[in-house]
Amino acid sequence: MMPTMTECMNQLPQHLISHGTALNYTIRQGTGLIGTAILVTIMTQQATEHLAKAITTSTIDMVVTMYSYLRRYWL
Repeated sequence: MMPTMTECMNQLPQHLISHGTALNYTIRQGTGLIGTAILVTIMTQQATEHLAKAITTSTIDMVVTMYSYLRRYWL
């Protein structure tokens, strides 16, 4: 990425270098924000799936344990 940006900046005339630098930083900030948003979205989806599986498994185990206890001692 850096060699490409350096080559692009070298092609600009002297009076446009400040605009090129501003555009470069703006693009870097924007792509960083988008990348972070995508990463957080993927991590949130994965965490939600794993949590849902854990709750479902724990709930099923709890119900089976309670049923076997009630059947053994109360029913």
